[in-house]
Amino acid sequence: MTFTTPQWLAAFSWRADRKVAGIVAAAVVGAGLLRTGLALTERPLDFLVYRQAGQDVLDGLSPYRDTGGLPFTYPPVAAYLARVLALLPEGLGAAALTVANLAAYALVVVLVARRLGMPRAHLFVWLGGGLALAPQARHRPWAR
Repeated sequence: MTFTTPQWLAAFSWRADRKVAGIVAAAVVGAGLLRTGLALTERPLDFLVYRQAGQDVLDGLSPYRDTGGLPFTYPPVAAYLARVLALLPEGLGAAALTVANLAAYALVVVLVARRLGMPRAHLFVWLGGGLALAPQARHRPWAR
């Protein structure tokens, strides 16, 4: 399967139309980077759950016990691996988990783009657009 440029995008044949498309693409990428930057300043709920489970394992407790917060519902191996997050300072651990998630997202987009034969020029638009549309609000405690 190869990637073909959509007809609506191929219609941008004039220089002015390409400038508009470039501005829109830059805005999408910028919005994605802005949202990603904001996400790095917050503590994601998933991180708090993983960190607590890792701390429980280090303390010899069950990660499935009731802590009054969100329950740990992942497989036991996840609690074992989350011990690393409990050893890191909270800010560093949250940033590391967020960066790992973003790297995984970028890797998936690049692999899918290669598989589809998508031009490299489109990658930044897909990366930025995906970041701009990511459901990051679900990680904010006050957004529930």
